[in-house]
Amino acid sequence: IYVSMNNQFQSNLINLLLRRLKLTRQQKQELLNYEKKDVAAIEEFVIGKKIINTEDFTKAKADAWEVPYANLFGRAIDDTVFELIPLDAVENYKMICFEKQENEIRVGMVRPDDYLAIEALDFLGKKLGLEVEVYVISQNSYDNALQAYKTLGEEVHDVMDVAETKL
Repeated sequence: IYVSMNNQFQSNLINLLLRRLKLTRQQKQELLNYEKKDVAAIEEFVIGKKIINTEDFTKAKADAWEVPYANLFGRAIDDTVFELIPLDAVENYKMICFEKQENEIRVGMVRPDDYLAIEALDFLGKKLGLEVEVYVISQNSYDNALQAYKTLGEEVHDVMDVAETKL
């Protein structure tokens, strides 16, 4: 698994946005000024100015990275899938395993260009004997899924406490 982050990423992202969005001349010029800045600055500009919403911006990033996009809002994630990636890795690398099919897992990542996260996923995939398919997700999608993950952990902890008390 590897998502390349070449020097052209910001340019590719801006070009995608220029083609997809209906922008005023001034907005186009402002957006072009962000070409040498990082993704966070571009995102702050287009979302802050309400030019595009978070999910559509995430789709554009996915296209610029040439990585599939996933939206985890309203998606039921099986409890056993959550358990495939330890919580500390989920929080540290902002990634969520959201689906498992036979010998493959699908993992949503906020930053699929994070080399350390990709290395951790590669190691985990080898350890579990599973292929890993990476998807780009928004921060909001990640936060929503993480809350479900933590809720699951709390429920399991509560059940274990009750069982321990009864025994």
